[in-house]
Amino acid sequence: MAPIPLISVVIPAYNGEKTVLKTLSSIVGQDFSSLEVIVVDDGSRDLTISLVEDFLGKSRFSGNFVLIKHEKNQGLSKTLNDGIQRANGRYVLILHQDCEFVGDHWVEKAASFMDDERVGVVTGYYGIPDAESDTFVKRAFGVLRKQFHSRPRESCECVTFSEGKCDLYRKEALIKAGGFPTGYRIAGEDLVVSYRLRSMGYSIVKCYDLPVIQKFTGAAETFSGNLGKEFLFGKAAGGVFSQFRFFLFKDLRNSSYSRLRSLHRASQPFFVLALCFCFLMSWWFSWFVFLFVALLGFRYAYYFNKVVGELRIYSNRVKSPVKESLLVGLIGILTDFAYGFGFAYGLIVKTMNRRM
Repeated sequence: MAPIPLISVVIPAYNGEKTVLKTLSSIVGQDFSSLEVIVVDDGSRDLTISLVEDFLGKSRFSGNFVLIKHEKNQGLSKTLNDGIQRANGRYVLILHQDCEFVGDHWVEKAASFMDDERVGVVTGYYGIPDAESDTFVKRAFGVLRKQFHSRPRESCECVTFSEGKCDLYRKEALIKAGGFPTGYRIAGEDLVVSYRLRSMGYSIVKCYDLPVIQKFTGAAETFSGNLGKEFLFGKAAGGVFSQFRFFLFKDLRNSSYSRLRSLHRASQPFFVLALCFCFLMSWWFSWFVFLFVALLGFRYAYYFNKVVGELRIYSNRVKSPVKESLLVGLIGILTDFAYGFGFAYGLIVKTMNRRM
């Protein structure tokens, strides 16, 4: 019988006092004996460090954990790389401070996919809303980004990117890919690693039998904070597009999840550009006003149809999906502008070779 491989769980943490204990508890509850836990705190200003020290000191991992402390905030990529450098396992499980496993066999199931040497990453199903902290804002942005979505029929599929929030990586592949790029501070690093791994011949498997709950806190709890995140996502995407060009769209036909996510994000800057063009041209040609209104109407209908279908996963909590979708459709158009302007800014920043 082959020995059980050691898996290093790397948890990047920053001001995570609200969620980090549940994240750690979900690790302790796993029915997998060969684990080490590495928490990398990126200069937290709350109680994260003391909570982690207290928890790990009492857990069954008390003799097999490491807490790395950054005196100053250095960004997610540097935090992840420090954890990977310290990891002793054959595989590295990146688990964000606000994510937790659903089920006791998550790690064991994920590790079984690594028997195929072509698999570089195994990612879970993040589409489960958190019933404990559900709000309209979280629902709206979660569905718009397809962070929350109904489970498809298939149990697994090969996708074009991994989000790096609760993902099992082949450590050797990560090192060959150069780790997480420090040129991306808080977004985009997961996409760069995904495309590098795919260009090296590795596949990324998304398994819907590996459910994960992500508890959105901080900026993700407010309307303005989420629009700010959309700008940051767009900025990072602009940098990634500058780096990989149309490789981003390679093999989309093989994954409905990747196709819907990627094409939606690609449509946002184009919609904003077309709308701005029609608005400017309407000063000289009045018929562009009708085109402007038609574009807005088409986009609103697109979002309404997109949202009302996905809100069925909230069937027990949303009394009127149609009414809610009417409002979320308007929010969707606002995300287009935030993401679109961020994308344009990201193209400029990448051209100037500045940190994203």
